[in-house]
Amino acid sequence: MKKTHAEKSRKLPLYTRLPSYFILLFIVIMPLLAVPVTITLTSAELTVVPNSDGTFTDYTQHFREMFLFASAVGLILFHLGERIFPDKPLPSPVVREKSMRLPLILCGAYLLLAVISSVFSEHSDIAFRGIASENEGIAAIIGYVTLFLAAYVYMRRKMLLLLPYAALICAGIISVMFIIEGISGTEMTQLLFGITDQRLGTALLFGNSIACGDICVMLLPVLIVAGLHEERTHLKALFFVAGGILLCVIFTTFSTTAFIGTCAVFTLVIFTVICSRKTLLCRRNILSVIMVVPMALMLVISPESSLFAIDKQVTGGGAYSPEKSWGLTDIRMEGSVLALKNERAELSIKLTNEDNAVISGNGQLLTELSDGSVTLDGEFSPVTITLSGRLLQLDLGYEDTIEFETTGGALSYIGINGYLVPELTQSAFPELSHLYGFATGRGHTWLSSIPMLKDSIIIGGGAGQYAFRFPHNDIVGMLNTHGSAAVINDKPHSMYLGTAIAYGIPALIVMLALIAVSIKRGLHCILKSSAYSGIFISVICYIIMGIANDSSVVYTPLFWIFAGTISATISEDT
Repeated sequence: MKKTHAEKSRKLPLYTRLPSYFILLFIVIMPLLAVPVTITLTSAELTVVPNSDGTFTDYTQHFREMFLFASAVGLILFHLGERIFPDKPLPSPVVREKSMRLPLILCGAYLLLAVISSVFSEHSDIAFRGIASENEGIAAIIGYVTLFLAAYVYMRRKMLLLLPYAALICAGIISVMFIIEGISGTEMTQLLFGITDQRLGTALLFGNSIACGDICVMLLPVLIVAGLHEERTHLKALFFVAGGILLCVIFTTFSTTAFIGTCAVFTLVIFTVICSRKTLLCRRNILSVIMVVPMALMLVISPESSLFAIDKQVTGGGAYSPEKSWGLTDIRMEGSVLALKNERAELSIKLTNEDNAVISGNGQLLTELSDGSVTLDGEFSPVTITLSGRLLQLDLGYEDTIEFETTGGALSYIGINGYLVPELTQSAFPELSHLYGFATGRGHTWLSSIPMLKDSIIIGGGAGQYAFRFPHNDIVGMLNTHGSAAVINDKPHSMYLGTAIAYGIPALIVMLALIAVSIKRGLHCILKSSAYSGIFISVICYIIMGIANDSSVVYTPLFWIFAGTISATISEDT
């Protein structure tokens, strides 16, 4: 009988397992890759990225992206070296296995479309690393594709058996950081870097709560399923305890998407147990109840904050509600006239010169304003208008004001980072304004992003270009969604929408085809009750969370590793 590639690979020198060990190490050290990197912004980035003297300090993503790219280069060089200078004349599975051809073609097509879109993008100089505030450029795409192919080629048999333990160590590191934060009452970012900015709160060095929640969700099913299959009691307990602590981390991130992902995890795990024909329902798996212990301890130690965290995550709390505002529905700026509307009234501000203005409401003169402030009443309450020093400021009852420069008696909107904007952008779908707050503001982002698709029929706008194309000067939409027009949207909050906008609709189709191939090939993991079905569940959960979350160098590498791993299961019996 002809020996399979897997059988032959057992006789290879030990150094040929280095890529497998590196992938496992990559999973383990991911929580530790937060390193401060100062980025000098390009002239384009200065208009949309908050900065200090033209620089932006990134703590969570840029170093990860560069490490991801360097890892890809190393894996590629190792693979090429083995083909050029092999110790044994063993053909690569990339060439040998027919099952590899479709994933290889799809990966190549996806990377090619991403590169072409970025080369021809408006700001191609930042396409390689992505915009400074987001850092997912072509470097990251190269890393993703390489990790997928490397996992397909190298994460097999005995190496695959080690993957749950790598996930356990990674979860252990996250758990330790979570416990340190809970005991000390101080964020890890403050302990390590001295950062007190609460926007990095609950990040555990992942940058934000969403990234933290998503990586925990992806590790969770691997831990649970590995725990169910583990024979050694002490390791079984470790898997379940680590999973329980990750549940606490997920709930304290306030991420509704992570909560949905967690629900999907347990739904699929239960399905796996049912399909196992009682092999996982043995008495020794009663130890799985340990998972509830960390959550119970959290509720006992800090009941108010814990219940608040759980309620906020489950109910999707945190979305801005414009009920106390004037309820702006339209704003127009033409020369020296600023016209505003809500559902009840129309307000007009006309400059007579840069220091004086006439204010009218519903066609009637309300007052004149000269270097001062006035608060309107009645149907115009709680509007406050201030005119001072060539600056017109409007407080419409939102969390932030909007400002205009009045130099020469003509109005210019003061946009992000203080740049003057001669024209305002109107909302793309004003008739759907009631959906702006959907999914904590994603409704407005998605509706504003849809018009971008018309320019992505063949190729997209390129990596890192989204912030330059988003209509930040849509004052009505931004105020009613966020309470402020100064919020910067540098991502569409949907992996699928983001892929189509950045790399083109064909690239999205290719990515979906690659996902479909991975799902089809990995489905037998659950149907056969494989111990590796946890990896398959992680892939499914990422796909679900991707509807409302972006791709990120923090947690997306796990998806590509797991997807490549389950894609290879069709060529061997796991």
